Amino acid sequence: MATSPRLWANPPGNSPLPLPSEPMFFSSKELSRMDFPKMPECDSLDLVGLKEYVGNFSLENGNLVKDIIDLEKRRPLLISGELANPYRLCDLMAPDMPLIPVRLEDICRTWADNLDARDIQPGIHHVTIVRSPGWWERTFITLLE
Repeated sequence: MATSPRLWANPPGNSPLPLPSEPMFFSSKELSRMDFPKMPECDSLDLVGLKEYVGNFSLENGNLVKDIIDLEKRRPLLISGELANPYRLCDLMAPDMPLIPVRLEDICRTWADNLDARDIQPGIHHVTIVRSPGWWERTFITLLE
């Protein structure tokens, strides 16, 4: 499936969906599917464990994330809403990064997308993350330099 992120079929104005349905590796020139590695057998991950886990995702060509980017200087970032849209990541000139779907629990995102003309002024607009006991939703994390 490796293809240009500019060919992403879903325009960023449709946020918060549709976004990638699986883990992907983003670069400004190519978007590739990734396969999940074995899940760590622990209750929680520290930063070192998270980097090790993310580094073991494999791309379609068989390369591992840790062989493509240096994870040593990277930190986790929650990617909410249109920021996970590959087309929008190109607009923002984002660096190479893995996009990994995760489940957030007891947190929800609220939107007010009709307040701006996002294709005229690209960016990340009007997203609020709030506590909401019992609620869960899918979003993404990455490791960003």
